[in-house]
Amino acid sequence: MIEGRIVRIVDERTLIANIGADQGVSIGQHFVIVQPVEAVVDPQTNESLGVWEMIKARLVAMHVQPHLVTLMPLPSGERAQQTTVLSQRMAWDARGVPIGSEDVSLSVDHSQISGRRRAEAIRIGDTVRSVS
Repeated sequence: MIEGRIVRIVDERTLIANIGADQGVSIGQHFVIVQPVEAVVDPQTNESLGVWEMIKARLVAMHVQPHLVTLMPLPSGERAQQTTVLSQRMAWDARGVPIGSEDVSLSVDHSQISGRRRAEAIRIGDTVRSVS
């Protein structure tokens, strides 16, 4: 996994991160911008499981230099090409929501719902991470 930070917002479709070829970034590689939400603790063991993260954006490396990468939103057609019949329900829409997840409800205890937070706007300093 390659991790860095957004260092410049060029416009609404172009971001620059402080990772590049020297860190193993290649053209076409996929990244996400993540937002830490809150610590999650196992209710039975009281063990810290880490910090839950929301995905602000899914990106693709368009231009790679030794110490920086130009990132742009992942084209929706590219997402569709990579899905198979089995994985189509695991694909993501532009809001970072799994496609098809809104039409399926789970039987959950409503008193235990914590609520979904909205992703904040992308900012300089946000964490960007490679995805496989």
